[in-house]
Amino acid sequence: PLGPLFRSYERFLLNLPVAARLYLSDFSLELSRQLGLDQTENDIIEPGISHDEYWADDEKNGVLFAGKFEGRKGVQQVLEVAADLHEIPFTLLGWGGDAVFRGKEIPSNVSIIGFESRTQLAGLMARSRVFVFPTQVETFGLALAEAMASGCAIVSSSQLPFAGIKVGREDTSSMANAIAELCEQPDLCVRLGRENQTLVKRYNWDSHGKELLKKYRKILNIS
Repeated sequence: PLGPLFRSYERFLLNLPVAARLYLSDFSLELSRQLGLDQTENDIIEPGISHDEYWADDEKNGVLFAGKFEGRKGVQQVLEVAADLHEIPFTLLGWGGDAVFRGKEIPSNVSIIGFESRTQLAGLMARSRVFVFPTQVETFGLALAEAMASGCAIVSSSQLPFAGIKVGREDTSSMANAIAELCEQPDLCVRLGRENQTLVKRYNWDSHGKELLKKYRKILNIS
């Protein structure tokens, strides 16, 4: 119920006079266009991830979802897919309370774990064969980038470039088929995981910091 109020407040903030507006991705910039926000002095500076915190285990298995436990992230769709693929283990790691699970039957092949630390997250990603992320909307999607750095094959609706299978955010049939296909082909998952580890190298804090500093210098007219 508070969603429209928050959106109005965000729109007000983003339309205040500023020297520049920075977005995390080309698709977050597109969201600003759809909202009718001022398009002058816009720029995209992608965030980074700490690559040395993520690795891929030699033996990977199962499917992982990681993110806030809320409808917008596609938790309900993941549960529906898991119910159809009862022979494949699913792990849901997240935060934000358990309201999204109330009144829902949790399939026996699903483990739900509360987020505790980045080390915990990295370990689960390292051991997971497939990362599923049927999000409705993202400004970037750090969890997806972290899964890529962990050598996971991806099944997602995200607009972030990845190696894997792109699906509609509510197309549970396509999600189930994609996950089943990948889990039946471990060699394909390894190849896709390696492609993701290469693709994700562009998201690093060194590049982010350099671009941000360049923007500040331009605004302040410092050579």
